[in-house]
Amino acid sequence: MADTSDIVQDAVLHTLRKLPTLDLRGRRALAAYLRQAVQNRIRDEHRRFVRRGTHEEVSAERVDLAPSPLDRVITAETTRRYRAGLARLSPEDCELIVGHVELDYSHEQLGCMSGRSANAARMALRRAIGKLAQHMRDG
Repeated sequence: MADTSDIVQDAVLHTLRKLPTLDLRGRRALAAYLRQAVQNRIRDEHRRFVRRGTHEEVSAERVDLAPSPLDRVITAETTRRYRAGLARLSPEDCELIVGHVELDYSHEQLGCMSGRSANAARMALRRAIGKLAQHMRDG
């Protein structure tokens, strides 16, 4: 937004440039002309403000929490590799990984699900994750 004194000064300067061509009749004609010129400048400034809006500084506190386009591409690629890697595993390994990673099952729950002890399920999960990582690296 422009300062009030800037608007008045701008109106006066434009009026002074047009002074030789103005047909001012009466003592108060120049004052009336200047008053109308200032009002017109204020309206112009208001229209300009409405069109452009405010100019806010971007603060470091404002953070866009949505993932960036790069993050979305990386996530999609990782998900694609994860799904392709799961498809190459045995059903037992796939079941362990999905149970742990996607369903958040504990080692005890995985053991119960697979008929193993919690420790045996943990070791089987560790081997299955190693195979999955290798498949994901291979593409």
